[in-house]
Amino acid sequence: MGRHPPCAAPRPDREASVRRRRELRLRDLVRPHVPVAVPTSVAHGDWAPGLAYTLDTKLPGGTADEHDVSAVGEADLAGLLSGLRAVPARQVEALGVPRTAPRSLDALRRMAVHAAERLAAADEFDAARLHQLTPPGAAQLAAQTGTAVLTHHGLTGEHVVVSADGRVRGILDWTAAALGDPPRTSPASPSPSAPRPPSAPPPSPATAPAPACAVCGSPAATPSSASPTTSKAAPPAPCRCCGSSCGAPGSRSCWSG
Repeated sequence: MGRHPPCAAPRPDREASVRRRRELRLRDLVRPHVPVAVPTSVAHGDWAPGLAYTLDTKLPGGTADEHDVSAVGEADLAGLLSGLRAVPARQVEALGVPRTAPRSLDALRRMAVHAAERLAAADEFDAARLHQLTPPGAAQLAAQTGTAVLTHHGLTGEHVVVSADGRVRGILDWTAAALGDPPRTSPASPSPSAPRPPSAPPPSPATAPAPACAVCGSPAATPSSASPTTSKAAPPAPCRCCGSSCGAPGSRSCWSG
């Protein structure tokens, strides 16, 4: 047993202490629904009037900043995101978890296009893949009323526990959790040293099933009629959940940070 600094250190302000106490209850609610470990508090209380602390069991492994996440680890993240969808929103809200407004998918699309152009210049990404997510398509994929789910809202490398073999073993620090649209959870970015996945040949439209998101498991969206056409087979369409073109096996585009 030991301490995870983000989870066990006393917080210096009262607002953070409120989030810390809420996190203890939220972790108990989340734990049965997700396939990865969530820290367990073995002791908690106030280290000074109104200032909370918790001593958590240490999860074995390093962080995603220290270890590369393998393809199987990506499946672990997919299970995490699917599990968060299953957590009852009413129970989450009853704990005082706040709601967040949906992000603009069109704003994210514009940011992605800019990033894709930079990566394409370095021969790291085919920017043409983003052409399928047109402004009208982004509007169609906007979050719908009543679709809010629990999101970790801080899924960066320091909060993802990864084993030496690349499996995702646990998730730390749930103090920023919120109810919102699924793209609000941003899984940890892969290590820059991680190899790029091999390009898969495009499936035959007549026999291949619809592509699914490599991270969240949602089916890919049907390309908009406004999308440019080509004589070649089109790459996987953007995910309905997060808007990334992640249908190709092993794709990391869904969790680019």
